[in-house]
Amino acid sequence: MKKVISVLMAVAMLAALMVPAFALTEADGNPASDTAEVKTNYDNLEATGGYYTVTYPAETTIAWGTVDTTIQYNVTTQLIPTATLNVTVKQDNAAMASATGKQLPYTLSGAGTNVTGIGPFVDTDYELNINVTAWGDVPVDSYSDTLTFEATIVNP
Repeated sequence: MKKVISVLMAVAMLAALMVPAFALTEADGNPASDTAEVKTNYDNLEATGGYYTVTYPAETTIAWGTVDTTIQYNVTTQLIPTATLNVTVKQDNAAMASATGKQLPYTLSGAGTNVTGIGPFVDTDYELNINVTAWGDVPVDSYSDTLTFEATIVNP
């Protein structure tokens, strides 16, 4: 008896699965067609303006005596149509410092130090230049400083 009930339930479940996938037909029985619109909505991004990624090296090593060193970073954006991205790179101090407190002055320059109006959909590389000219004024030692990358979405 249990086997008969099991078979009947299996047949009932299979019958329930036979629901038509496309139920649109005309009155005369011929197949009909219609359209359905698929669209995106970015209302959830209006407040933030979208997404971006700024990828830069975590550490840059400058060989002793090298005057100019180039750093490259990448900006990838996916913003709403009215938004742009601004990226600013600043040095934390005017000089790199050693553990003993000695200072090695340097400057940061190049088009990548202050980039404004980056478009809604880009994947672009930018360059910075670290310029060190006072090598002869300091003792040989390890010197370091920190660069701060700041990105801001501008959404008028």
